[in-house]
Amino acid sequence: MSDANLIAQYEANIPPADRETAARLDALDTELMRGALEERYAPKARLKQILEVTTAYCSYFTARYHKWKAILDNREAEAYVQRRAQTEARGEKFVSAAAEREAAYEVRDLRYLVHFYEANVERCEQYINTCKRLLEIFQLEERTT
Repeated sequence: MSDANLIAQYEANIPPADRETAARLDALDTELMRGALEERYAPKARLKQILEVTTAYCSYFTARYHKWKAILDNREAEAYVQRRAQTEARGEKFVSAAAEREAAYEVRDLRYLVHFYEANVERCEQYINTCKRLLEIFQLEERTT
């Protein structure tokens, strides 16, 4: 399977509302990057708005990240325990490293979803920090003028 097909398969598991929210973050990313490249940053009011929006998105993705991370961890542990029980039932020697790899492989779709949420949380945190830093710069400029 090609990389593009594999990515499409994994991305099909991302709920549409979450994909739409990530797309809105992409638009903010474009706006902030364009401002940085052109050295024309968004006005103070717009930065405050972006800060509020990205803070809300951060909360949105953080809640989903923790929920899906817990599900991933539980399913991976279940797969590991199941492998162990099956191996012992057959009277074979249990190899922990092999069972861990098999359990991780079994939950690969969930792992992709968890990384999607984690990446968007990190992206929101970066936007929040960038907006705060720019707002601080604006405040310093206002004091010196």
